[in-house]
Amino acid sequence: MSEQHSHALAIENHTVDHVPDSERHGRSRDLFTLWFSTNIAPLPIVSGAMVVQTFGLGLWSGLLAIALGHLLGGTVLALSSAQGPRLGIPQMVQGRGQFGRYGALGIVLITALIYLGFFISNSVLAGKSVHNLVPAVPLSVGIVLGALAATAIGVIGYRFIHILNRIGTWVMGAGLFAGFAMAPSRPLPADFFSRGGFNLAGFIATVSLGVVWQVSFSPYTSDHSRYLPRDVGIGKPFWATYLGAVCGTVLSFAFGAVVALASATDADASGGGGAERRRAGPGADAAVSVRHHQPQRAQPVRRGALADHRAANLHGPLGAVGTP
Repeated sequence: MSEQHSHALAIENHTVDHVPDSERHGRSRDLFTLWFSTNIAPLPIVSGAMVVQTFGLGLWSGLLAIALGHLLGGTVLALSSAQGPRLGIPQMVQGRGQFGRYGALGIVLITALIYLGFFISNSVLAGKSVHNLVPAVPLSVGIVLGALAATAIGVIGYRFIHILNRIGTWVMGAGLFAGFAMAPSRPLPADFFSRGGFNLAGFIATVSLGVVWQVSFSPYTSDHSRYLPRDVGIGKPFWATYLGAVCGTVLSFAFGAVVALASATDADASGGGGAERRRAGPGADAAVSVRHHQPQRAQPVRRGALADHRAANLHGPLGAVGTP
C-alpha cells in the first residue's frame, strides 16, 4: 500500500517526451472517472443556468440543446483521446504533424491562454467557496490557497490526478445527484415547466456552447490517455472518454438549468440586488441563482471539484508551454 502511495505522489517524469511501452500502465475506465469528475464543477453549472436566463430556453428545449451540443462535441474530444495510447505523446506535440514544429507554436500559445482563462475563472470561484465556508478567510486569500492547491496537484501530475478523480467521481457525483433531489424540496414556481420556450437563436447558441465546451478540452486530452498500454486499442479509450465527458457536463449543465428555473422567481423578488445583477450581466444572475439554491454543506464538495478541475487545466498547458 505504501508503495502505491509513493507512486501516486511521485512527480511525473514524462512531460512532453514519449512514454515508452515499458512504463505504460492504467485502465481505460480511468478515463471515464477523469472526464466525469472534471466536468462536475460550478463553472458548467453556472453555464447551464445561462441556458435559461440568457438564451431564454424552457426546461425541455434547454435540456435537448444541452444534450445535443455535448453529444456532438464529445466526439471530437474522444477521438483525440483515442490517439494517446497509440502515439504516447502529448496532444500539442501531435500538432506538429499538422502544423509543423514552428507552426504549432501559435496553437500552443492560444491553448495556454485558453486554459489560463479556465484556471483564473475557477480560482475565483474556489476563493468564493473557501470564503463562504470559512468567512474569516478573506476572498483574496481563498483564491491564492485554491490556486496553490491546484498547482501542487498539477505539478505532481498524471497518477495523482487520476486518483483524485476516481474518488471525486463518487463524492461529486453523489453531491450532484443530492442537489437534483433537493431541488424540489421547496415549492417550485408555478411556471417551472412553462417558463421560456424554444427559440432558434437560443437553441443554436446552447448547442454551440456544448460543442465548444467539449472541443476546448481537446488540446490536452491525449495527455491523460498516453500512459495507457498500446494494446488497449481505440474503442475503449474513445468510449470511456466520451461517456465520462458527456455524462459529467450534461448533468452539470442540466442541474444549472433546473436550479435557475426553480429559483428565478426568488431572484427576481429579491429587490435592489436584482437590479445590480442585471447591470452586471446575465452571468451574474445565473451565478446568484445557483449559489442561492445550493446547500451550505455542498461547499466542501464544490471546493474539491474546483481544485481537481483547475489541476487538470494546469497540467496540460504546463506541458504545452514546455514543448521544445
